Parts: sequence; structure tokens; C-alpha cells
Amino acid sequence: MEILYLALLSIGIFSVWQNYRKKSNSDGSEEEVRNRFVRFLLSIILLIIAIMVFVFYLYPFLSLIIMTVT
Repeated sequence: MEILYLALLSIGIFSVWQNYRKKSNSDGSEEEVRNRFVRFLLSIILLIIAIMVFVFYLYPFLSLIIMTVT
């Protein structure tokens, strides 16, 4: 199961990185570059938090429901 979480994290970071690279190809002022980088970092942090919420909160709850039904 840990491999699945690692794969989800890798795919998420790769897609966020591709989006960041696509938007950062156009040259801009220093403030625009900083704003793009901050959005990139926030996207990674939110992705990690979402995976942690699923692992520590939703997954045990869902497995409890599945075990009760079967």
C-alpha cells in the first residue's frame, strides 16, 4: 500500500512540476516568477496534506466500513 502512496505522490509532483515549467517558460518580472514558484510550492504542500488525510483519516474509516459489510 505504501508503494501506491509513493506512486500517487510522484505522479502529483510530476504533474505540478510540468504545469510550473510550462508557465515559467515565458520570461517575466521577478515578482511574477516568485508568484509562480509560490503557487508551485503550495500545490506540492496541499498534495502531501491530501494524501496524509486519506492515509490517516479516510483509509481506516473506509476499511472499517468494508470489514463491517463483508
